Amino acid sequence: YLPLLGLQILDIIPIQVVKDVDMVKGKTTLVRSIIKNSGVSNKNINVSLYFEGNIKDSILDTINSSEEKNIDLWCIPDVAGNNKEIEIKIEEDL
Repeated sequence: YLPLLGLQILDIIPIQVVKDVDMVKGKTTLVRSIIKNSGVSNKNINVSLYFEGNIKDSILDTINSSEEKNIDLWCIPDVAGNNKEIEIKIEEDL
C-alpha cells in the first residue's frame, strides 16, 4: 500500500472566545484546522471556513512538503446552538 500523498485536514477545532459556551450568536469564534502536506512539494493553498454553508473567512498560505501546521480562521456565528455545520475547504493555488 502506498501512503496518502497531498493535502490532508487532520482536525477542525472550533474554539469559542467565550469559554465553555457552544456557538453563541454574534460572538467571535476561532476555528483552527490542522493541515498536513504529505506530498513531496511545497503548496500554495487557499483555506476557507464555512459556517452553516456560508463562507466566513479565508486565507492564502504556503505549506511545505511534509509540514503540518495550524491554520486559524475567524467566524461570527449567525445562529447559536450545538451541532452547527463547520466546514474547511482547501484549494491549491497553482
